[in-house]
Amino acid sequence: MIEIIKPEKIHYNQWARLMSGYFDFYNFKVNETHLTAIFEKICTGLIQSLLAFDGEGAVGVANYLFNHSTFYKLECYLSDLYIEKDYRGHNIAGQLMEKVFKHAKTHGCGNVNWLTATDNMVAQKIYDKVARKPNFIMYQHDL
Repeated sequence: MIEIIKPEKIHYNQWARLMSGYFDFYNFKVNETHLTAIFEKICTGLIQSLLAFDGEGAVGVANYLFNHSTFYKLECYLSDLYIEKDYRGHNIAGQLMEKVFKHAKTHGCGNVNWLTATDNMVAQKIYDKVARKPNFIMYQHDL
């Protein structure tokens, strides 16, 4: 049975372990200072987060943000979604996403959006079941 909770300070080590796995997946170099800064934003409510527990420990994480929009009252951006490798294929990602969708709806968001790598076909199979692909292209200007 999977239990999904909002992390508190006592969950930092489990959250950081999952986030390190997430960043490794995308070959993004991260250090403890970076992780601590993100978690502080979670603790203060600037970033929302959910952890999925299997009874033994955290096996999945979702981090998301509410932001103002010119199209909707608010939009929700699902920034990070990661499930430990041994737990993939058990609908934990789907359960986390449903909680994010419900939380976003109760906050008046008009949509939830997210990005994934174009070669992450496993994730896209999940996402294709719960969302549509809008006709937009993402651009990024590095500073």
